[in-house]
Amino acid sequence: MAMLRLIPIWICQCLLFLPGIGIAQLCAELGSHLVVRAFPIDETLPKAVIFFGTAALLGWIGNRHWPEHWRRNPLL
Repeated sequence: MAMLRLIPIWICQCLLFLPGIGIAQLCAELGSHLVVRAFPIDETLPKAVIFFGTAALLGWIGNRHWPEHWRRNPLL
C-alpha cells in the first residue's frame, strides 16, 4: 500500500526534475568551452562544475519560490 502512495510522488519528481537536469546539462555543454579556454584544465571538470552549479541554482530557486500549500503533501 505504501508503494502505491510513492509511485505518484516519484512521477511528480521526475516531471519536475528532468527539465532542470536538461537545462543544467545544456548550460554545461554550452558554457564549458568558455571555461576551458580561460583555464587550461580537462574538459570534464568544467562541465561537472557548471552542471552541478546550475542544478544547485535551479534547486535554490525552486525551494525559494515553492508554494507553501505544496509543502503539505496530501499523498503522504
